[in-house]
Amino acid sequence: MLGKRIGAAVCTLAMVLGLSAGAQAKQVVKYIQASPLTAQETATEGKAVSAYLGSLEYLMKEHSKLKGKYSLKFVHSVFTNPSDCLSAIASGGGQLTYTAPQFLEQYDSSWKLITAPGLFQDFDHFLRAMETPVWKERSEALAKRNGVTIIKWMASIGDFYLFTSKGPVKTMEDLKGQKIRYNGAQGYATALKKFGISGIALPYTEVVSGLQTHMLDGLLSEIFAQDYYDLPRYTKYMVPVSWGIAPMAIAANTQWWESLPAEERKIFLQAFELPNTHKYFEKMQVVDVKRWAESNKTELVELSPEELERWQTTLVEATHEFSQDLDPKLMQAIVDTKQ
Repeated sequence: MLGKRIGAAVCTLAMVLGLSAGAQAKQVVKYIQASPLTAQETATEGKAVSAYLGSLEYLMKEHSKLKGKYSLKFVHSVFTNPSDCLSAIASGGGQLTYTAPQFLEQYDSSWKLITAPGLFQDFDHFLRAMETPVWKERSEALAKRNGVTIIKWMASIGDFYLFTSKGPVKTMEDLKGQKIRYNGAQGYATALKKFGISGIALPYTEVVSGLQTHMLDGLLSEIFAQDYYDLPRYTKYMVPVSWGIAPMAIAANTQWWESLPAEERKIFLQAFELPNTHKYFEKMQVVDVKRWAESNKTELVELSPEELERWQTTLVEATHEFSQDLDPKLMQAIVDTKQ
């Protein structure tokens, strides 16, 4: 009799604490991001990531199939750069992160082609290329061999344009000898050399001091750099010729992703498919180019049709030079998906 009373009391206590026999602890889904957020990340990556993670967190809390089963945890201050975050995801140290092609290069050098100059017309062209068999094969190999599954290519955080304090710029020859910062990508290094430009690879944290001390004449950077670098203050001229795009993706640990029940994984995918941030960034890019053109402090360079074609041809030539060691089918897939 006493045993029955004790058992009943224990059962009642368990129910009060939410630990009844049928209850399960929530699965904590860790989203890993380098910390702290910089002004650059807040202005670009942060906007895109927040849309997708906000959608996911909402469904975790409200969808009848997920409610009570999952919680999203943001892990900061452990890693200092996205490359380390990606490595952590690959090894199972977390479930989700955001990444970009340059960080995928540590697993497969083919990804360097994505950020190469002059290849993509826009982000939609990039998405079409990613759906071709040869690029799908690269993504599948990344998941199988390296434990990284690309869930969603979110957006390009802006075309890379050339900004300079020296002008006017009418032809490629006007740029010869200028000291231009770039992000260290091999494709940009090759293209800058073909333009006769002295390329200087610097982290973005050193750009402003480089411009202030005239160690730099300008930089290659996405259009949104004008805000977080305060570029109108340091570089009068912007040449709106796209040197390349900057895609970013939500990536997951493959083992965890494939372990999700099929119905629940489908709901997770809904969270990542519903937002459409790349259209937002494309719209804002047009706005920012217009703002640069209309300011009395800055000048938007208008190249002649002949010079524009010359620039675009030179960029593509540079990309072909640096990508000779890659499978030619990858390049062909990009060419074939142009419209």
